Amino acid sequence: QDELLWQSVRKRSATMPNLDFLEAVPYREIQRHFNDANIFVNTSEHEGVPNTFIHSGLGRAAILSLAVDPDGMFRGFRAGLCAHGDFEALARGAAGMLADRQRLMAAQDESARFVRVWHDNEKNIEAFLEGLPPR
Repeated sequence: QDELLWQSVRKRSATMPNLDFLEAVPYREIQRHFNDANIFVNTSEHEGVPNTFIHSGLGRAAILSLAVDPDGMFRGFRAGLCAHGDFEALARGAAGMLADRQRLMAAQDESARFVRVWHDNEKNIEAFLEGLPPR
């Protein structure tokens, strides 16, 4: 069944002039795609903090998530939106963001801020070391 879905998506994507269907991308090339993106759309139903959210923030791409909202991330960072499983809300969010350049740019800024705040290596190392007993 996954193969049938894959073939269906490939066939439909070939009819869309504004869409490139990439069957596989080597990991070393992934970040370039996030850097070039305006918006990243996550359709996962369950995940922790998706690595793709981190890639999005590093590339300043806004984030639209069908269902994943790790630790209420979208309440603390207006990096896009979580549609809480509502596909129509996700589609409306994408259309609204693409129609409003200021809204898109604000979400892109927040996506980058999300990575700076939640994934600051120096801050996270200090927090980890703080909990260790002194030598």
